[in-house]
Amino acid sequence: MRFLRRLLAVLTPLLLTLAVAGCGADTAAPETVVIAGGVDGGVYARYAVALSQALSASAGRRVHVRVLSTAGSVDNLHRLATGEASFAICAADAVVDARQSMPPSTDYQAVARLYDDYIHLVVKASAPIHSLADLRGRRVAVGGPTSGTALVARRILAAAGQSGQSTESELGLSEAMDALERGDVDAVFWSGGLPTERVAADAKNAPLRLIPLGDAVPDLRSMYGSVYRPGRIPAETYTGVDAVDTVAFPDLLMTTARTPDRTVHEVVAALFAHPEVIGTVPTGQLLNPSEAIFTEPVPLHAAALDYFREEKIATQ
Repeated sequence: MRFLRRLLAVLTPLLLTLAVAGCGADTAAPETVVIAGGVDGGVYARYAVALSQALSASAGRRVHVRVLSTAGSVDNLHRLATGEASFAICAADAVVDARQSMPPSTDYQAVARLYDDYIHLVVKASAPIHSLADLRGRRVAVGGPTSGTALVARRILAAAGQSGQSTESELGLSEAMDALERGDVDAVFWSGGLPTERVAADAKNAPLRLIPLGDAVPDLRSMYGSVYRPGRIPAETYTGVDAVDTVAFPDLLMTTARTPDRTVHEVVAALFAHPEVIGTVPTGQLLNPSEAIFTEPVPLHAAALDYFREEKIATQ
């Protein structure tokens, strides 16, 4: 009996310690991952939600994922810089611009190349606008004030010698398309994947046209670098809308150097582990690990590179 009492005296503190440790493990707060998406009705917003669902499916309760509604690429990069977001979807041209203008302490790094953006210049089918030159004196929605759309729209206008020749309105996609429908603007710039849900919905309700922008590519490349390339929006991408040549460039999943390697690895793994989720976004069906690794001129995060090496996508 005395032996049992001594044994209990020795074991009880140990058992209590193990119990407390076990409770702590069970109740540990999940890691919060914040993904900056984009404007409502845009592809960024839908892609960010799909990525959040894929990460939740992979990580379970260990991770709590939130998606931010934002104005787009420039806004997203600001949120990465301030730490408000840990991951963000951004246009490559906006990333290159930010890396040149932000302090070195803001070390933007890519996680994966997701898909390509195509510049839309949307008008009503009946509008007397058939080229960039026809925007002179017109009212043009160029994108939200902290959006990648506004960045590239103004670059296109500058490359075409049209800067200051029209009245610009800084409107996000939904506001801009509403304004086009009301007749408050004559044309809408939009940078997005194919198809963009809001443009597709509006094209079904009223005849629309896309203005060709392909002629702007050489000047854009000369002025701003090789991130821009010729692109083509195929016929019937939007109901009743003919094919058009335009400007295209990559969209990247971005983070910063301060994001833990383990988190980056888990996010990029989730991106490819759940094609049934990512593929619910049309542009998500284009995700290809053999292309996702090419994020130049933006450096790839070391943990993302490790993932691609593990999957035999990269050997260097």
